[in-house]
Amino acid sequence: MMNPLIFGYLHIESGQSPDETFRQERALKGYAEREGFSLATIYRDVGSGSRSGFAALVEELARTETRHVVVPAMGHLQEVPTEGEFEVHAIKTNPARPLAYGYLRVLTDADDRRAVALEQNMKRFAAAQGLQLTAIYHEFDSGSIDAFNELVEVLRLTGARDVFVPSLEHLAENDPLQRALLDRLECGFSTTVHSLDELPHQQDDTTVTSASRE
Repeated sequence: MMNPLIFGYLHIESGQSPDETFRQERALKGYAEREGFSLATIYRDVGSGSRSGFAALVEELARTETRHVVVPAMGHLQEVPTEGEFEVHAIKTNPARPLAYGYLRVLTDADDRRAVALEQNMKRFAAAQGLQLTAIYHEFDSGSIDAFNELVEVLRLTGARDVFVPSLEHLAENDPLQRALLDRLECGFSTTVHSLDELPHQQDDTTVTSASRE
């Protein structure tokens, strides 16, 4: 069964760097993959007053009978009429429940099996603190920080300020590197890093297992 189509839209400010546009497009692609959509065309308008990209988007929606559009934030649609046109998926949404993200390393088959429980723990703790855990980034190669860099990009894009990890060792087992990555989150983005093995465990009908690495 094919995933439903979703289109992307960017209203790019004059003078915005190509790197920033690339990061926004990557965020749209990541959202589509996480939410089970197939991302089709990303339409763009550049500068105030530009509407040609939006007009082409509306025509494509009508042609394909697709109603889903993803944007980095609702501000990208502030200059265009959207009422009744389509269903908007904004990556930066729901101010009543601030966005949060997760990060963990999955390096072995045992880690892979345990990752499901760790993810559930992160979601429970985030929900208990009134946060919306939007995505969890997985590092699969020892020594790699590719997923960490993707996490940093989405923090910069969305303004989210909360990150959950099973333990600080998931950032890095090497102390200097762990400190450097932690500083990048806490100092670079004023991010609060929630390490589950340092949080009090919930005592309810659904017991949260220890999140420290074995």
